[in-house]
Amino acid sequence: MDNSQASKPSTFLPIIQSNKTDLISHLDLLTEKVILVGDEAIGLDEKISWLNSASFLPDSFTIKTFTLNQSKEKDQVLESVMDLLNYFSLPSRLNSLIISCCDELLMNAFFDAPVSDGIVTHKNTHRSVNIDSAKPVQLIIGYNEQEIALSVIDQYGSVNSNSIIKHMKKTFTEDSYQEPNRGTGAGIGLSLCVKRNTSLLIKVIPQQSSQFTAFFPIVKNFKEYLEKSQLIGIHIEKN
Repeated sequence: MDNSQASKPSTFLPIIQSNKTDLISHLDLLTEKVILVGDEAIGLDEKISWLNSASFLPDSFTIKTFTLNQSKEKDQVLESVMDLLNYFSLPSRLNSLIISCCDELLMNAFFDAPVSDGIVTHKNTHRSVNIDSAKPVQLIIGYNEQEIALSVIDQYGSVNSNSIIKHMKKTFTEDSYQEPNRGTGAGIGLSLCVKRNTSLLIKVIPQQSSQFTAFFPIVKNFKEYLEKSQLIGIHIEKN
């Protein structure tokens, strides 16, 4: 791809270049933006193009899809994800981070996404309770030569950029916190993944679907993972 072709996606979704120390101050600019943290991000042009497309993951990814109708199906799905991760021989800390992020994305889709008359249906439901979802939740796990991607899709499209940014800023600015136990609903698992250098891209069609996709570079040690560049982006389609 030549430079003129590579630059075209940016006209649809502006890029804000930042560094890790300034990330928090730039979170308010996330609406319809992509933040590039560091000097270079993996597959930047492909990801920007994907944010403007209807595909589940960028074209270079081989994908496997799981459909969940009940929240209790999560544990079996997480075991399948771990089996796939074992194939890549990733650092154990990175494996744990990926599973935690997957867990949080799935729980958010079951407990936070469903709304009725503007009210979150399961707002006061403990996450140990099994939820029968009227609209199935999809988990798509993909990989290419450089990255592993986890993508969770709900069929509500109830999230908005303000709520996402507020949630993330709270976690980024907290001086101390405890990593949640699986299924406790502490609500910081997703932000924790981003705080630890995971790339996160969000696609929303209001009242139809929300897709949260986390990207993890394939590396040999955790230090190398922490040195990789990062993207955080939101694309909300206009009604």
